[in-house]
Amino acid sequence: MTIPTHLQDYKIPHVANGSRKFFNEYPIKDWSFDNYYRSTHQSLNKDKKFATIKCSFKNDLDWIMQSKNIPSEVVNHAKSLSLEPTPSSSEMKVKLSKEANKRRKASYTQKIIIKGSGSISVGNITNGELNNVECPSKRKGVSNELDENDSINSGTAMNAGMNTGVVEPDNVEQNPKDNSSLWKKWMKFLEKEKHNFHPYSPAAHNIIRCGKGISSRPFLDESLYNDHLNTHLINEFPIPSKCTDYIDQVIDSVDINLFKKSLNTLPESSEDCEFLQEMFRGCLRFYTAVQDIYDGEATFKSLFIYPFLEAVANGVTVNHCGAELKVGEPVLKSMSKQLKELDLLVDDKSQYKADGIIKLFKMKEIEVLFLEVSGSFGNKEKVKINFDHHKGTFGSLAILKTIADEFRFASVDTFKTLKIFFLHAAGTKLHLWSVSFCEEGFFELWREEFLDISPLFEDRLEFLPRSIQFFWNMRALLKETVSTIAVLKEEHLQEMPKWRYTYCPFPTLSKLVNPLILKLVHEEDSTGMAEMGPFYTPSPS
Repeated sequence: MTIPTHLQDYKIPHVANGSRKFFNEYPIKDWSFDNYYRSTHQSLNKDKKFATIKCSFKNDLDWIMQSKNIPSEVVNHAKSLSLEPTPSSSEMKVKLSKEANKRRKASYTQKIIIKGSGSISVGNITNGELNNVECPSKRKGVSNELDENDSINSGTAMNAGMNTGVVEPDNVEQNPKDNSSLWKKWMKFLEKEKHNFHPYSPAAHNIIRCGKGISSRPFLDESLYNDHLNTHLINEFPIPSKCTDYIDQVIDSVDINLFKKSLNTLPESSEDCEFLQEMFRGCLRFYTAVQDIYDGEATFKSLFIYPFLEAVANGVTVNHCGAELKVGEPVLKSMSKQLKELDLLVDDKSQYKADGIIKLFKMKEIEVLFLEVSGSFGNKEKVKINFDHHKGTFGSLAILKTIADEFRFASVDTFKTLKIFFLHAAGTKLHLWSVSFCEEGFFELWREEFLDISPLFEDRLEFLPRSIQFFWNMRALLKETVSTIAVLKEEHLQEMPKWRYTYCPFPTLSKLVNPLILKLVHEEDSTGMAEMGPFYTPSPS
């Protein structure tokens, strides 16, 4: 409804209490629900009390309509506002996050001015000052060699799921992160379809969710999605031949007693063999368990996940990173840091609690992998499973953003090689997802691996090779991530002194890597999740 010009700045003349003060302090042109939500009920946890605030807005408009000595045009406008549809909780959360992100991106404080008196002052650099400026220090990503046995090879899955072979490099396709034409097509498609996306869907945030066995449903263009898959670089990690005799000896054990004896017979004392031994010990634990394996989430974690993640973390020793697993309900510090910087952290109750986190305790305690467990082993509740998937996606983005801020002067090319992981345990499966930065504003959510857990000893011939390869690959991928972080740190420290007393004339990583930061809460944010995927085609088995 159009407000008459002479009433554009009208405010309710009599002072009111509580949320009604909003209409006394703000002119009628600003009486939208969005402004009301931002400006009132500051003592409430607004995410949890969204419905309460929505009801309060309607009640306060009714109060205006029933008040005396109010111009009829104002009463009519209040009535019009009460009939307008208000945003959903998810739409409001995304909107506030976008506004906070925009404010952060606009306040780019790098310029340092040395005054004659010797004092130092900091000035602001606006977006306009950065337009059309080419980054002079853009460097190609540095490839980091891992241990000899963990080098990246393109291999063929052999021995019932374990990769011990090598195929020709001709089969390795171009990395889509460097395929500018593909990203332009994605940009055009996502812009065209943006009004059809759920506020929390990856596509709504320029995240391309993909991977072997992952469907383009429900939002992505199938043809473009297939082009994306066909240009993706696939890394595989062969298990060294020195370990295969030991693996065969354990797997081929005819009974559980021989299995136990064989796993303790290591051919040599090496990091690789000791890692494999820990894998077999973890399997022995659930093979011999007498408790009900379906009895709750805690059982799922203690039997099928924690022993293996502990071994993975202990096996990531590159760069003296101090990788360790935190169990229980550890707080994802990256999410808290980002929400605090955006002024969106309400209280400690709004912290992101994972089911486990692998952190690099000797590298600024950077989080590189976290765990989300969707209920007990075998749970099939689709809403819970899909909610945890989307929660984990945004948690990964918060980690990426934190690393970009920490090493802001490092090169974009190196940062594109960085992967952050979340392990999603759902039903009887473990899904290892990675999140990485591709182009400005674009991210890739890629399912690296999945493992269907077979808890029976008689299924070991098929399950154990797949299980070993799954966690072997996880360890190798984490080693790559640690090595990339080490390079980012080195580049950052080399570049940073150049801009100690003057502003940096090109966008740093903290400027370029700027995803929306969303901390989802199941009670408020799970609506519609059952239809948001991920969908599997063919269904993983």
